[in-house]
Amino acid sequence: MQKQVFLLMLLIFGCYFFASAQVVIRGSHTPFLREGDKTFIVATLSNKSNKPVTGQIHLALINPTNNNPVDGWFQNVFPSQYYSLEAGATQQIQFPIQAAFGYIQMLHYQLEATVLENKKEIVGSSNYTDSFYVYTNRILVADSILIKTNKDTLLKGVFNALLQSPESITHNGLRISYQASTPLDYWKLEMGNKQFTTIGRTGFDTLLLSDFISSDMGKYTLQTNNLGLLNTTQTKIVWSHYNKIEKPVFKNALFSLQKTMQQKIKGRWIDVSENASLHIGDTINVTISIFTPTPFNKIQITENTMGSARLLLSENLEAKKYDAYFTKEIRNKGLTKQQIQYQYVLTNAGVYTTGNTVVNIEAKAAKQSASGSPIKLFIPGTQLRIEE
Repeated sequence: MQKQVFLLMLLIFGCYFFASAQVVIRGSHTPFLREGDKTFIVATLSNKSNKPVTGQIHLALINPTNNNPVDGWFQNVFPSQYYSLEAGATQQIQFPIQAAFGYIQMLHYQLEATVLENKKEIVGSSNYTDSFYVYTNRILVADSILIKTNKDTLLKGVFNALLQSPESITHNGLRISYQASTPLDYWKLEMGNKQFTTIGRTGFDTLLLSDFISSDMGKYTLQTNNLGLLNTTQTKIVWSHYNKIEKPVFKNALFSLQKTMQQKIKGRWIDVSENASLHIGDTINVTISIFTPTPFNKIQITENTMGSARLLLSENLEAKKYDAYFTKEIRNKGLTKQQIQYQYVLTNAGVYTTGNTVVNIEAKAAKQSASGSPIKLFIPGTQLRIEE
């Protein structure tokens, strides 16, 4: 009797392990997403057996910081799909998702393929797990501000552009710097319950770590001491607002901005239309043109990059490249038209926004503004559908 039970258990487990080895699942995904981007997580199934199999695939999306599911956030509306595979065959199944607004961190996903018998009994499974990053689609356009500390000293504060949102605790690369027109012997920057101090400098520069950032971006103060006289005015640092910019600003009275995207079809570059249908492997050529008939000091271009494509920047462009955006600075060249070009090679299927283009222009013209803030031009991203 014991022998029969042992043989039965061996048969059951043997069938399970055999079924597990029947189907192998692997996942593929875009390198990263930005808020609002649409994409597919693609499951590739391979039937390693010599007979047909049927089963079900399940996709689960997880926040790795707390292991909570975020399927609803990412509109994972088809988390389970059925499949049927002939012997030795391979099949790809797409799971559509859309990156959630406010979720700016790593996204973890799990794929599980089960092998079914009689359309209901699970006799085996195969699993695959992976992760990718979700970046913000919001842009902080950082202004310089002037602070008068006493009759002899002016402070100029500069904030680096930041592509993160105030809800996130994952801010990286935010730098604040101040320069004084006359020497100061004491600086103190207070941020919440933490502070930076430095002594005997004409400048103050620091990289702010993520735990200094909160959703209230206005409660940070700067205090200085000049020749023994304390600046008692607690200066409130005023930040530009964070939002996903919607309204395009192609021009103002002095400058104008144009962005064109082209696809090569039969040897000719043709303008890419809104909601154009493109394919993996296609190359998109992008040209940003800034018309500058008025003298300017500096132009800074910030461009979001695509999670569905490989960015190609020419060596002579001299742009600073980051994971989800790049920046390019142009000093006055005395030309009436500034132009930069770069290319994307499309790598993943899905629906994507090409990215926001923000241009800050420091102009010599008096019309710029009384505060000396840069002129801002903006072109929102264009949606592209990329197919296999």
